[in-house]
Amino acid sequence: MFPRLNAKLRALGCDESVVALVLPAGYAFNHDGTCLYFATVSVFLAQAVGIDLTLFQQLGLLAIMLLTSKGGAGVAGSAIVVLASTLSATGSIPVASIGLVLGVHRLLSSAFVPVNVLGNALATIVVSRWERALDVKALHSQLHYTRPSPLKEDRNLR
Repeated sequence: MFPRLNAKLRALGCDESVVALVLPAGYAFNHDGTCLYFATVSVFLAQAVGIDLTLFQQLGLLAIMLLTSKGGAGVAGSAIVVLASTLSATGSIPVASIGLVLGVHRLLSSAFVPVNVLGNALATIVVSRWERALDVKALHSQLHYTRPSPLKEDRNLR
């Protein structure tokens, strides 16, 4: 996926030097989808086992999840282990409650990967624009591309 995203970002007009710096850094550090997954599952598990988390506890969990979501970079299936170790370290939600989401974890984990990739691509475009290393005309031409209508092609054939 990385080589294709690299090529697509360069085709969108991002300078190669910016793509070469921001995209690998994003893959290592920008795990927004993973963090959102951890936070959502944590709140769900707390509600499922009848624990009322205070706002302070929720914000604390979010802060910890922001850091621990970086721990599973590049390791397939590590999200459930990182979630379990984080819940164990905080002590606010029983680790055994993770059994409630094990059945749907694989499906849910496949949803946070596209969020991570989209965040990395968007960050690359933003940094390119910020550094004035973005070909805006190329970006607009790639984003506003419209395919010819099949009806117009049929008229041309007649």
